[in-house]
Amino acid sequence: MEIFRKSTNILASLMKRIILGGLILIMPLALSAQKDSLRINEFLALNQTSILDKNGTYSDWIELYNPTDIAVNLKGWSITDEKAKPDKWKFPEIEVAPGGYLVIFASNKDKARAKNELHTNFKLGGSGEYLGLYDNSGNAISEFAPSFPAQQVDISYGYLNGNHVGFRNPTPGKENDGSDTIE
Repeated sequence: MEIFRKSTNILASLMKRIILGGLILIMPLALSAQKDSLRINEFLALNQTSILDKNGTYSDWIELYNPTDIAVNLKGWSITDEKAKPDKWKFPEIEVAPGGYLVIFASNKDKARAKNELHTNFKLGGSGEYLGLYDNSGNAISEFAPSFPAQQVDISYGYLNGNHVGFRNPTPGKENDGSDTIE
């Protein structure tokens, strides 16, 4: 019986080491995957002169960027301004190409048809609020939590070299311009 207990303890200790070693190997991969996945790259919550939607309205907008080398199909994905409602607005079947961008208007017009201009069923709050992108399994892929900071008219906010900054030169659908930023 004593031999059985010792071998069980040795086996338990070995399993802990294997699991811990596996986690140490996997954690950098998870952090890398988060950095190198589809993300909310830029948005403009108080749009007065940036871009017009097809209705001639200066709607708020959100830009997604795919830094990977494979296309990402957004069918079943969602974007929201309410953390408690992760599936508030669902994407139609649409792909974001490798290295590609997708602009969605946050206009409260609720238009989700592939090959058409996309409009969420919410607007962005200029005073700051939650903004999250969720995959088709309900996992938060990119988010501003608990909220993005208060916004300024025609100053977009987004990702640049691992940081979030304001942009005096918004670039919807293009690489972010770091020439004139606000920290």
